[in-house]
Amino acid sequence: MSVGSWRPEIPRVTKEFTRRVNRKKKPSNVRSYLIITAIVFVGVIFAQGEYGLLKIFRLRARIGDTESEITRLKVQAADLEWEINKLKSDSQYIQLYAAEHYSYAKPSSVVIQFVSPADSLK
Repeated sequence: MSVGSWRPEIPRVTKEFTRRVNRKKKPSNVRSYLIITAIVFVGVIFAQGEYGLLKIFRLRARIGDTESEITRLKVQAADLEWEINKLKSDSQYIQLYAAEHYSYAKPSSVVIQFVSPADSLK
């Protein structure tokens, strides 16, 4: 061995060694079980509870229902306000209201009442 030609010896790689190194490792059953359990646990936490997704969706639907109920009640309040103003100030409306709801009429007028077959059975 001469001084200028010294090189370290490179070990030979056997086929068995390369096969073991390149072999795909199967995930262990315990590891898969833990990952699936963690995913299910996180899903349950997000789906249930005080701040869960299901509760949030239910509350959003309830908010929509409540907003539509508020709109309906505002329209009803405006109608009742209109009717109150008419009953306070309009004499013709008062006469019409009394005739329709209480069957009042002037002595000189003729009242015609229509009776449905369902009303006659009562």
